[in-house]
Amino acid sequence: AARAQDALVAGSPQEASIERAAARTAASRLVEGLPAGLAAGLARAVAPIPDEEAVPLALAPDQDLLLSMLGRVLNSGLGLEPLCQSVLNAIVQGCGAERGVLALCEGERVVARAGQGFDLLAIRAGEEPAVQAALDHAGREGLSAHLADATTRPRFARGPSTARSILCVPLRSEEGLLGAIYVDDPRTPGQFRQEERALAGAFASLVAEPLARSRARSTREGELTRLAAAYRETARELGSEQVLIGRSPGMRTIERLIQRYGATSAPVTILGESGTGKEIVARALHTTGARSDKPFIVLNCAAVPETLIESELFGVEKGGYTGADRSRQGLFELAHTGTLFLDEVGDMSLEMQAKLLRVLETGELRPVGGRRLVKVDVRIVSATHHDLRELVRAGSFREDLLYRLNVLRVEIPPLRARREDVLLLASHFLEARAEASGRLQTLTAGAVEALLSHPWPGNVRELKNVIERACVLEPNLEIGPERLHLDPAPPGPTPASALSEHALTPAYHKTFEVQGVALNRRQRRLVEHLRGEKISSLTNRDYCALVDVSERTGLRDLTHLVKHGLLVRVGRRKGARYEIGPELG
Repeated sequence: AARAQDALVAGSPQEASIERAAARTAASRLVEGLPAGLAAGLARAVAPIPDEEAVPLALAPDQDLLLSMLGRVLNSGLGLEPLCQSVLNAIVQGCGAERGVLALCEGERVVARAGQGFDLLAIRAGEEPAVQAALDHAGREGLSAHLADATTRPRFARGPSTARSILCVPLRSEEGLLGAIYVDDPRTPGQFRQEERALAGAFASLVAEPLARSRARSTREGELTRLAAAYRETARELGSEQVLIGRSPGMRTIERLIQRYGATSAPVTILGESGTGKEIVARALHTTGARSDKPFIVLNCAAVPETLIESELFGVEKGGYTGADRSRQGLFELAHTGTLFLDEVGDMSLEMQAKLLRVLETGELRPVGGRRLVKVDVRIVSATHHDLRELVRAGSFREDLLYRLNVLRVEIPPLRARREDVLLLASHFLEARAEASGRLQTLTAGAVEALLSHPWPGNVRELKNVIERACVLEPNLEIGPERLHLDPAPPGPTPASALSEHALTPAYHKTFEVQGVALNRRQRRLVEHLRGEKISSLTNRDYCALVDVSERTGLRDLTHLVKHGLLVRVGRRKGARYEIGPELG
């Protein structure tokens, strides 16, 4: 209200109108739940409304009918997109507008989801700046916008489809700002009177919660679809390669450990680079133990969104969250008396780590939204390509959880450290391909030499993909080196010397010092990139694209660099940028 008075003094009546609308919204929330008479008096005292802006409380009969019809649409169970379109069509009709847009907040952006008379792709591409400005004003700041003649305001007079009359109202759910509804008339000034503004406010209040529930349901369904795809991929990989292949000393050691560890129910942590076969070792641990005839359940912690992982592990009670229309067992319950394999456990958030630790210590869990405790008997096998002790030092992994998971330990050497296994694995993949295609292909001497000299940064997974691609590309029965399409090896020692130098030193243990700070390979690459390219700053998303990791892992790496003064964080949350710090400057 004070800002509205300041705007009037400064000669900006439209800005004053917007600020008064915000004051009235805040006042109505302050007096919510009080008796009607007292609420009205307090609201008028907190945010007085000039007589010329007083909004009638009653709606016209045809508007009441329209709201009633909209109520039936909101309860019809429509999906998010058709529901947004139905809501927008109703408000455009009710306000006598010609065009409209309904937008929802997605992170820091307000994104158009339904339109009438507009090209949604053009709005999303920034080709309608006036419309986007009004949506941002309402959707991000929670302020209504009403312009009787938008052509007098430069901010709203841009773009290919300039409007005369504009009305834009925010959508508020119980969790906060949800989005905005925009309507306009490109020809008639003063189109939206007090009645239309009252109707728009009533519409926004009526549709906000149903839209929020529909979006939550749509988001959860999309996440479950992606999760199911990740599970199918994991099951495919585990189902197709259940045999440990190798005669190198490292693989023989792993086979002995599997036989020894299989006889116990103690937790096991498997360490190894991506693509080394951690899932296969986990399956072998399960099948050699007393729980071999019990369930073996897999969860890839990096593939599951953080908002879903708790319900996936612990289950959900009916009504535990919006859209939970039935109870569902979690993976702990499904793995009862068997084995639960937690892949990429190093990518789990600290909050989720605390909940997992509680279950491991007590053997009891509480489903999401439930009050009952469920007892579970599960053997935990975890895997990661991170050095967990380094994550503990960086503050991104709980030390007490490390001790719980790391009772027994298996380290898988990278493929470059066991080159004697390369040809065995290649033969295995060729035979598997022959079973599917009906013809057995072989490798020429040149192809064998190329395979043995390649560093295999992608490990066994890369080798498998190389063999499959070569089998497809080669029409004959002999595969030459030209069909392998291997990336050229980086300059360095010969394969024999490289083998002796690195045979017992997995890459995930390798650290490098810069200014006395221990860095992993990804962080060192970033430092070299910043120095070599002379780039002054970058975002977490830029870093993740550079080193090919998840945003959670990227944030952990960057936080470590900030902590030691190698980088400086500017800004907050996803908009933060990281600049070269004093230690690197």
